[in-house]
Formats: sequence, structure tokens, C-alpha cells
Amino acid sequence: MTPATLLPLRRLPKPTVIGRVGVGLLVLSGVFSLAGLPAPTGVAHGAPEPTANPGSAAGDTPQVVPVAHIVSEPSTPRRAVARTTTCEHGPGWVTPAKVVYHGPRDEKVVALTFDDGWGHRTLRRILRILRQMHVNATFFPLGQAVRLDPGTWRTIAAAGFPIANHTFDHGTLAGQCFAEQRLDLARAQRAYANALDVATLPVMRPPGGLFDDATRAAATSAGEPTIVLWDVDTSDWTGIGFRRIRANALAGTKGSIVVLHTSSMSTVRALPGIIRGYRKRGFEFVTIGQLLGIAGPIPFLPVEPEA
Repeated sequence: MTPATLLPLRRLPKPTVIGRVGVGLLVLSGVFSLAGLPAPTGVAHGAPEPTANPGSAAGDTPQVVPVAHIVSEPSTPRRAVARTTTCEHGPGWVTPAKVVYHGPRDEKVVALTFDDGWGHRTLRRILRILRQMHVNATFFPLGQAVRLDPGTWRTIAAAGFPIANHTFDHGTLAGQCFAEQRLDLARAQRAYANALDVATLPVMRPPGGLFDDATRAAATSAGEPTIVLWDVDTSDWTGIGFRRIRANALAGTKGSIVVLHTSSMSTVRALPGIIRGYRKRGFEFVTIGQLLGIAGPIPFLPVEPEA
């Protein structure tokens, strides 16, 4: 039998009705059939899911392409990373960022944080409540949100509220290579720098609280050596009512970090009750910088007791 690789494929008739793609598939099927191999599947359906490579000899360790190399964000288009079998998690000399969920547990202080930055009307109402009630808080907006509403964010920054990195468009960082994560943080930093007249707080918060070793290296490399998560989740982004948001937020204790979001009117309605509830328990509101000992702006300085 003539080997499959030497078959005179050029003698096939020119494609007419079925088209060139159809002939190509027919040729491939014929070659695989003569070679005694199963016909290939999924040729017209894009790249298959990552699978293990059985190796070239018995006992070889299967090589698995990490999921990080197939980037799929339906709502957030991203540039795909290189399809290789290795993914750099950061230079060896980079010290991984510290990850914190709360501050010290020895003082009655709590840090309110507001994520994402969407909602022009709700965002301005949150700012008004914080200023009227003299409450310190920290904002983690997306770079895209700041770029689309620079006026509001300049007002927030001018009022002394610290602003910190939450990525450019809320794409998940965990699972991507170091270079891609570092690029995302840098893109957000450029948006902040172009819109604001002040420096951002040198910390970051990954979307969804998801991070990996590459995230920790990318954060440090971007000049944000602290990843700030939370220990009190209000779940205000789920559409629950303001009473449930308020109850969730008030579950904090000494040194707690409370996560809220800027786009929900229910969050706006819950905020005054959250503030009154903590103050009734003797708590003071602090920025993330105050809580963690990181230099940064403070909207309302502590009132020194009279001598």
C-alpha cells in the first residue's frame, strides 16, 4: 500500500459545488482512513478544550496547557495570551503583594469601601451622604468608570477620599499570566492619572476577590504591594433590598473591611443606617490607609480630645 503521506492528492478534481473547505475535509478524512487513523473531529469548531498530552513514551508525564492561556471573557474582550505550555507568574525578584482581609482587631474602627464606580446618580448621592455625615471611606473604581465620568471622580478625589485600583474593566485577573495582569493594572493606572489630580492609594482589589500568585506579583510590580479584600460582604450587587444590605454591613467587628458597590440605589438607602448603626456601637470610620498604616488622603481627620 502506498503510504498516506505519498498519496497523489493533487489529482483530486477541482472543487465545484461543495467548495474548497469541503474538499479539504474530504481529503483529510481520506488520508486518515488510508493511514488506519480515526477521522479528525471539531475541525470547523475552533480550538478544543485544553487536554493532556499522552507523551512520546511510556511513563512520560502528561503536559497540560494551563487554562490561563485560553482567555475567554464574553462581556470583556481581551487580547489572548500566547499559546505556550508555560506561563510566567512573575519575576523571581518581585516580592508577592500582601493580602489583607481586615485590619488590626484591637480598636473599634471599620473601613467602608465602594467598588466599581458605576452609577452617576447613585455615586454622587453616596458622596453627599459621606460628606454630610463626616464619614471616611475608600473607593475602588474601575479605570473605565473613571474615564467615562472624570468630573465626578475629580470631585471625589478633591474631597479627600482615597481612590485605589480595581482593574480597568473588571475582567478576572486570576488565571492570566503575569504580563497580562500587570498590563491590566497599568491600563487602569493610566485612566486614573489622566482623570485625577491626585495619586491613587498604593493598594489594589481584584474583581470578585479572585487572585493567584501572578496577581500578587503583578500588584507589587505595579507599585501596589497590598491586595485589599474584605471580611464583611454586603452582597448589595445581587439586587437585595436596603434592609438586608444594612444588616449584612453591620455584621462587622473591630478592624473590619466592608465591601459595598456604587451603582445600587438600595446601597444609597442603606448607607445612613449603616453609619448610624456603627456609631451607635462606638465605632469610628477610617480609610484603608488609616486602617493598614499606608500613607494617603484622609477626608476627615480624627478630632483630638481637648486637654
